[in-house]
Amino acid sequence: MDIDPTLLKLKIPTFTLQPLIENAIKHGISNMLEQGTARIRAYRNNGLAFIEIEDNAGTFHEEEINDGLGIKIVDKRIKSLFGNDFGTTVLCVPNELTRLTIKIPLGVLDT
Repeated sequence: MDIDPTLLKLKIPTFTLQPLIENAIKHGISNMLEQGTARIRAYRNNGLAFIEIEDNAGTFHEEEINDGLGIKIVDKRIKSLFGNDFGTTVLCVPNELTRLTIKIPLGVLDT
């Protein structure tokens, strides 16, 4: 984990991280023969909070967003709360990494 200490009290919607971390393990690193790694990173940039969940499997396929519920539900919840400029994005480098990034505005859910 690599979490900006100023984000430790940031409130995010319920069940945002759990399904995404579960996806990284279940659909990513659990299928690897070599050692798998899952990482969580949170940082600030230009008044926004970014949370990244990354695995080193690189097995994500774009059609999985439509087939699965985890990413789709989290993205819909973020967009519903904050607007279409926010939500999730996925970067996949085959056999190297899958990184899902959540973008939310700062200040809205800060405590």
